[in-house]
Amino acid sequence: MQARIDIEAQDERWVSAVPEHKVFFSRRVAACLKRFPDHPLFEQKKEIEVSLLLCDDIYMQQINLDYRNQDKPTNVLSFATAHDHNEAIIDHEDAELMLGDMVFSLDTIRREATEQGKSFEDHLTHIIIHGTLHLLGFDHIEDEDAEVMEATEIEILKEFNINNPYQPLEQ
Repeated sequence: MQARIDIEAQDERWVSAVPEHKVFFSRRVAACLKRFPDHPLFEQKKEIEVSLLLCDDIYMQQINLDYRNQDKPTNVLSFATAHDHNEAIIDHEDAELMLGDMVFSLDTIRREATEQGKSFEDHLTHIIIHGTLHLLGFDHIEDEDAEVMEATEIEILKEFNINNPYQPLEQ
């Protein structure tokens, strides 16, 4: 299975915030996807496509309002196209799969990293993995599901030498 990751920067600040941003995002999305080679969505698929939009808080707030009726920015929004509430909605005859779209807000991710005392790159890596897991059908609405999702994030983050983001930082 090949992963094609399309990346567009609506906010040009991403280019300086994350040098080689296309490589940075692609490596993290791919690391997440390769963890699930037997995922039911991937049956007989030769190529998986994911689309990413890198934006600012103003753009993110509008998307969040339009699609989630929440008038505030957020760090990432994931729009899965291959499933709906864990129900697969894919064409099994097609060798390609559009897994979904993700939108990332530079302003919110920077702010959260500062507030949490984390490096921007580490926090961004966590958010990329978090968003990708949503595309794969993970969620954190129920406590049990949140525990599974968080444990999966922690395992993938180890590949990037990033500690458990859910543990408070030592002072």
